[in-house]
Amino acid sequence: MKSLTKRRLSFLLVFAMICSVLLPFSNRSNAKEVEGDVIKKASVTDADGNPFKPGQKIGAWQPFRIYAEFELPDNVVKENDTTTMTLPVGFNTSSPDHFDIKDGDEVIAHAKLYNQNPAKIVLTYTKYAETHSGVKGKFYFNVSVNAETQTGSGELPVTLTVNGKIIPAGKVDYNPPHFVNSQFTKGGWMTNDKTEGKYDIRINQDNVILVKAKFEDTIQSEGVSFIEDSLEIWNGKWVNNVTSVALIGKKNVTKDFKDAGKIKFDGKKLTIDIGDYPESNEKRGFQILYKVKLNYDPVAGEEIKNKAKLTYGEDNYSQESTYKIRDAGGIGEGYVFKIKVQKTGKDNAPLAGAKFDVIRVRNKQKVGEIITGQDGSGEIGKLLRDEYQLVETEAPKGYQKLKDPITVKPDDFGTTKVAIKNIKNEPEEKIKVSGEKTWDDANNQDGKRPDSIKVILNKTVDGVTSKVTDKVVTKGADDKWKYEFNDLPKYENGKLITYSIDEEEVPGYTKTIDGNNIKNSYTPGKTKVSGEKTWDDNDNQDGKRPEKITVILKKTVDGKTSEVTRKDVTPDTDGKWKYEFADLPLYEGGKPIEYSIDEVKVDGYDKVKSRTTNGPDYNLINKHTPETVDVKGKRLGMIITTKTERDLKK
Repeated sequence: MKSLTKRRLSFLLVFAMICSVLLPFSNRSNAKEVEGDVIKKASVTDADGNPFKPGQKIGAWQPFRIYAEFELPDNVVKENDTTTMTLPVGFNTSSPDHFDIKDGDEVIAHAKLYNQNPAKIVLTYTKYAETHSGVKGKFYFNVSVNAETQTGSGELPVTLTVNGKIIPAGKVDYNPPHFVNSQFTKGGWMTNDKTEGKYDIRINQDNVILVKAKFEDTIQSEGVSFIEDSLEIWNGKWVNNVTSVALIGKKNVTKDFKDAGKIKFDGKKLTIDIGDYPESNEKRGFQILYKVKLNYDPVAGEEIKNKAKLTYGEDNYSQESTYKIRDAGGIGEGYVFKIKVQKTGKDNAPLAGAKFDVIRVRNKQKVGEIITGQDGSGEIGKLLRDEYQLVETEAPKGYQKLKDPITVKPDDFGTTKVAIKNIKNEPEEKIKVSGEKTWDDANNQDGKRPDSIKVILNKTVDGVTSKVTDKVVTKGADDKWKYEFNDLPKYENGKLITYSIDEEEVPGYTKTIDGNNIKNSYTPGKTKVSGEKTWDDNDNQDGKRPEKITVILKKTVDGKTSEVTRKDVTPDTDGKWKYEFADLPLYEGGKPIEYSIDEVKVDGYDKVKSRTTNGPDYNLINKHTPETVDVKGKRLGMIITTKTERDLKK
């Protein structure tokens, strides 16, 4: 009994699980197709929402739009009720495969596209449709011609079948594909996730011999990167069936290439070394597939760009590929918007020469530049309805550059699709830098001071120092070495400028900078004069030698001699009469000084010139001739007296 109860319980659980899969939402149990003429009108346009021009053709898989107008009956539609639209056989739905129909921020219906045969579009209504009356509106979605199921050509009728009623939308002029072999083709498209794109590259449809073949692919749009693990490399032989080209006998060689190190992703660049495929290898064709990821939410009409290159032997091929972001149920107006600026300054005068980088905020990409003309205006077109920043990179001459960017919001474009920004600049603040050069060189004693110096003006902005200009400075009428730099901007790119002074080196001088003043110091050369006084007086026989003498130091500059100082000299412990004059300058007024020694005359002595061949002689010689007596009328010279013992006893 217990076993039977368990089996029944298990059966009920399984049945409940099956029901939960088949009927995932219990509130849909009463959902139904809305009856009546819900779709009132339909029309076709090109992929950008423009009416087809006479003679304009579309190709296979090329998206175009169907616009439809709807109106719901009052008090009939319930939440989760649906409206199904069916396309004729031969037409496919195109991405995106889902969208919402809204009234402001409130969703009226969720739309889902089913790429079946035939293709269908299903609207599932929300609570809004159930609780509101007079619900009507307009929406659009993307479709294309399926070359594999479309049997006709030329003008093809496009219709929507709803509740058995056929609603004409118009005609498209279909040009069936007629494939001609190409050595290098590339195509791209948006997937159902508008932040992802897919690319299809086809190589060597002529099946020629490949020598050192290499494929390079570079993403050109900002905020877009490779999805590396989406890469597929297929090898086979291309066969042209006129209406299609197929890679037969194909093999996925992605892993082989990866293991051999032939695949390299480097930021926005993909390189594949295909290598050599000789005549002996019948399969020389390749198909490369990969996806890219956008790191932001793109807007309808935006273009995603990249370029590719194929080389082998002496042959080179290149392809640029662009795909557009497609939308459904929205505006999606494409690159039709414009930003215009009007630049004014003091007294609202127009300012020319202002430069702005135009940055798209969504992906931080610079999309162009605005430069104002003589009337102060400038503009940039072919923009998406999105948020931008105008960053001033160069201000008009004499005016301050804006510190902050100007923001352009999507709503600023308005119904005219032109966002106008009136921008005013303030006159540039000017300052001056002045200073004085002083000399500490004993009034140019050695004549080293130059006739002119070069003063350098530097600026420091945001921690970076650079030279502004320099100026040659000479002595003024007041004997001052003054300098001044005028009309200097106070700010650069909105940042305060700090000015500083420097100078080119003056040989022999040491530089000291105090604020904006410069001091050059030079220590003049020094010398000394030393000598000795000697006496030629028979060892002071007559006792005439004085206890001290006065030595005089003289200088001769430019032929003129004058006294410098004098010094009293006495004998030292060794009986030497030495003297020295120290710390003497070598130059005066830039001219060399010649020193000489003299003395105050010593009574009873004659000065005798010392003789030398090795430069100046600073020694003094005093000569005294001892006294003599006459004997018998004759000059006997010196008299030497000798006392004897007898003389002592007297």
